[in-house]
Formats: sequence, C-alpha cells, structure tokens
Amino acid sequence: MSLSLIEELPRIVREGKAEVARIMERLSSQNRLARVKYWPVAANYDGKTFRSKWLDYRENRSGDTDEHLVTKSVTLIVSKAPCWRCVCVKAVDMFQFENVVAKEVKG
Repeated sequence: MSLSLIEELPRIVREGKAEVARIMERLSSQNRLARVKYWPVAANYDGKTFRSKWLDYRENRSGDTDEHLVTKSVTLIVSKAPCWRCVCVKAVDMFQFENVVAKEVKG
C-alpha cells in the first residue's frame, strides 16, 4: 500500500477543519463558563498592575459536582476605600484568550 501525503493532505485538512468546527459549535452552544479556564479579581486595580485578590480555576474545589466549570460568583470582603475603587476581573479561556473588565465602584 502506498500513501501520498500530497494527495491525502487536502482530505486531512478538510477533516481537521470539520472537527474543529464541530468542537467550536459544541462549545458555543453550551454554557459559556465551560470555556473559562480561570478568572481572577483585582479589588484595587490601578489601571496598570493587576494584583489578584481572588482567583478561581477549574478543578480547584474538592467535592465539586462539575470539575470543568468555574465558580459563577464571588463575594469579596475588602477594606473601605476613601472614595472610589477600581475592580478588575479577567477571564481566561481554554485557548488562553483573555477578557478584561474594569469598573469603578464607590468605596
């Protein structure tokens, strides 16, 4: 049996793209938290340096019913700010894409 990579390559690429499309469709149609690998929170973000006050990542809780999901919410106890504080949340997905949201809240 002979196999020519040049002849088989278009089929391999087509099948690979189809498999990636199936995976992405499954991920986009399910719970969006299923893609999140970890998410930290910086309670006193200065706009430059992210200092995590809290972090959750997959598979970090014993007895968790779904090891492939992160915690959906968190309550942090922080010291009172004189007036305003900037809270920053990052979400990093399984492909290492990072989304960042910063919001000023009254201290």
